[in-house]
Amino acid sequence: MPSKRNKQLPLQPKYNRPNEPVRINEGQAARARGDKASGAWRFPKNLTIKNPAQIIATISGATNTSIWYDEKFEFFFWGSPDNVARAKVDLETNIIQDNPTFQHRYQSIGPPRDAQFEAMGSFVWPSKEYSPEKELGERNFDRLNQIRQENNCHIEYDVSRSSFIVRGSAVRDVQEALLRIKGLLCKVVAQSSPIQRLYLIQNDCPTLSLKDHALPLVYTSGGMQQPRFGKTAKSKDSILKQEDVLVNARLMKDRVMQTLSKVHWHQGHIDFRVHLGTLVLLSYKPFTQIDLADYKDMLADSYNFRAKVTEELGDKKLENSLLHRFLSATDSLDPCDRFTNDLADTKPEYTASIEVDLKDGRGNVLITKKWHQDNGTFRQSEPEYKRLEGNSGRTRFLEVCVTDTVTDLTWLLDISALKVQESTHLPQWIREHGDYYVNIDAEKARLAQSFCEFETLGRIPKPLPNKRAIREKIIWRFEMKAPYIGYEVELAKVFNKGYTPTPGAFGGREAVTSFEERWTVDVKHRQWSTQLAENHELRVGKGAEWKADIQSWFPVDSDDRQEKLKGHIVLLQVLQRVQDIVTGRSH
Repeated sequence: MPSKRNKQLPLQPKYNRPNEPVRINEGQAARARGDKASGAWRFPKNLTIKNPAQIIATISGATNTSIWYDEKFEFFFWGSPDNVARAKVDLETNIIQDNPTFQHRYQSIGPPRDAQFEAMGSFVWPSKEYSPEKELGERNFDRLNQIRQENNCHIEYDVSRSSFIVRGSAVRDVQEALLRIKGLLCKVVAQSSPIQRLYLIQNDCPTLSLKDHALPLVYTSGGMQQPRFGKTAKSKDSILKQEDVLVNARLMKDRVMQTLSKVHWHQGHIDFRVHLGTLVLLSYKPFTQIDLADYKDMLADSYNFRAKVTEELGDKKLENSLLHRFLSATDSLDPCDRFTNDLADTKPEYTASIEVDLKDGRGNVLITKKWHQDNGTFRQSEPEYKRLEGNSGRTRFLEVCVTDTVTDLTWLLDISALKVQESTHLPQWIREHGDYYVNIDAEKARLAQSFCEFETLGRIPKPLPNKRAIREKIIWRFEMKAPYIGYEVELAKVFNKGYTPTPGAFGGREAVTSFEERWTVDVKHRQWSTQLAENHELRVGKGAEWKADIQSWFPVDSDDRQEKLKGHIVLLQVLQRVQDIVTGRSH
């Protein structure tokens, strides 16, 4: 007979369901290991805390942190920097809400209004062109709060004078606050300025003809759509013209320096790259055949002419041979990975991103994950989360297109910025999805196929609603050999999907459009990313410390001062070398 103990065992559920993954609190684990606290927050002595143990338990669980209160006036935090920042904000908000009499004083940032001020200054704001309420916050210009705090000053807006009045106890603080308000205006002007475009021609040819250009195929749930075509200009009987390099390099350099002097004030993620593709004409004077001189005049007509460079290289036959040609270009390239000796052994990086609309009116969220191969296994990075401002995409500052009439390929020099907001207050469910349900399919990755499962853990599906786009990239990275050390080349196979909001769609079943996988080629100098990283964390109204000069952005490894001023010419030489690899002319 079965024992009484067995009879008391709970019955198994009728339908077994797989357990959800258990989330390990990283902050508690770090504290248990004896790690030092990642941060601390000290609050004013005149505040009181109701139920500190309950508040700490709730916030630490929600933010994946560990919090310790010293029973006096200070909290200590363990966890990742992003999670600690979220915990501090949540804790501060809870304490302020428990002290309603303090809320008014807390919101009045800066010195008291009745304080004695030793200095005062004003800055005229062009309110007709740029509304101060729109640009700096409708609620007491709250985007100036960081300036009020750090410069210990009082800032008001005088509508009659269209000026910001700054008062403070120190002349230096007032002067710096005025300069920071000016910096905010410079940022607004840079973001509002129209994109600068320049179309250039490299080498010579008598005439060009208008031809159809096949665009990547598109697949929908109903099957493949009809082939798509754009228009491009094809040259005939082209010949090399070396003097074009000097002229185009100077024109490109001038535009780049002008643009960098503007984005110097931009706070955000700025991208500076050079990309190889095909120039597709969008708005132009109709022609069947045109002389080169007349074509150049058409390119210079900024009001009537418009074109874009394709993301993909544009020639499918060339694209299919790119990987072999780059892995064989031992005369020009080295692996970026210092632990890889042979160029042919270069391993790719796998990057996948998904854009989701949270439907909270604060813009979409971009989740990005990366994987590297290590001894046959795939090691993943921590997911990265970016909160995008609205749905406006990238802010584009500069596009310089240099078309080679010998190959009919075009280099696009592009400076643009992604509008990113603070991402510390994302819902926990979106972070858990990025942590657990965005995973690599190792077999597909090794075959260079679409490799990412965006809504699955093992065999457990978890549909993600309100998707907007998916992008996967398999990237091989190389660095140029001397005399072009510092320049890096990225060869990538790209997979794109777009999602259309569908009324009544449930559980992530939006209409999906898939684009044919294609190959891309990009060139960067490693110094570009290093310097522009400074713009990620700019304080309000501050500009970056880098200089908008030729030696900073087009560096040359030489002790000769005259050679150092030719970095823009060296860039075009680098692009020509990479283009020779693409077309098979490299030896």
